[in-house]
Formats: sequence, C-alpha cells, structure tokens
Amino acid sequence: MAQPTRVTLPFNFIGLPALSVPCGFSPRGTPVGMQLAAKPFAEDILLRLGYAYQKATEWHAAAPPLL
Repeated sequence: MAQPTRVTLPFNFIGLPALSVPCGFSPRGTPVGMQLAAKPFAEDILLRLGYAYQKATEWHAAAPPLL
C-alpha cells in the first residue's frame, strides 16, 4: 500500500468523512497534518471542528522552516 494513503484508506473504504488540518512540522521540516473523522453524514460537524481548530491555531498560515 502506498505510504500517503495508509491512514486515509480505512475511512475512504467504509465511507466515513475525514478531514486533514495542518498541525505543525516534523523534525525534518516537512508539514504534518492531523486527521479528523466523523460518523456518516456528519460532514457539517467535521468542517466546524476543523474551522475551530484553525481559528485557535496558526498552523494553516505557517511556512516550513528554511533548510
């Protein structure tokens, strides 16, 4: 299984809505995302949660450190 899809595949397979929001940088400077998932047909709750997280943090506006 391809590395980028290993954490999203289960949600896609069973049809649950999922959302990734930026939450920092790895020690190597690459962006890190936090995946949120909700029950079926709860996209509205999921999007509100992601929006609230972005309002409470600045990760969505942060640039990766220069190497």
